[in-house]
Amino acid sequence: MTSLKLLLTLGVAMAVSSVTFAETTTANVMLKDNATQTVDADKQAVTSVKNVAKESTKSAVTEKMKEVKAGAGKDQPSTTKEKARKTAKVNINTSDAKTLQTLNGIGETKAQAIIDYRTRNGKIKDLKELANVPGIGEATLEKLKGAISF
Repeated sequence: MTSLKLLLTLGVAMAVSSVTFAETTTANVMLKDNATQTVDADKQAVTSVKNVAKESTKSAVTEKMKEVKAGAGKDQPSTTKEKARKTAKVNINTSDAKTLQTLNGIGETKAQAIIDYRTRNGKIKDLKELANVPGIGEATLEKLKGAISF
């Protein structure tokens, strides 16, 4: 009888252990699943943030490129004439009409007058001689000073 009681107690103990083990295992599996879901959600969030950052950067670069192309940069000259003034000097004796027109105060008529003067009289030597070109006065010479070479 004692053996039977002992066997019965052992059987009950094993049944309880099995149930407890199953419950513990189920709880562990659920914890693992929850952790995996959380990690996956975090990965998706990080990817989403990266994508937003990439798009934001692309947008910023695109906008800056548009500004530069439109001449909206702070130090960007807004006209061709301003660009010519800020870059290398224009040689009065070798430049064509289009290049001469990039100079401040020189339009189509004055550019042609300079070319005609060069053709008739040879190279222009200095600002004083440039004043002999019809249509070029003191105001124009002041604008050209520093922007031209001979």
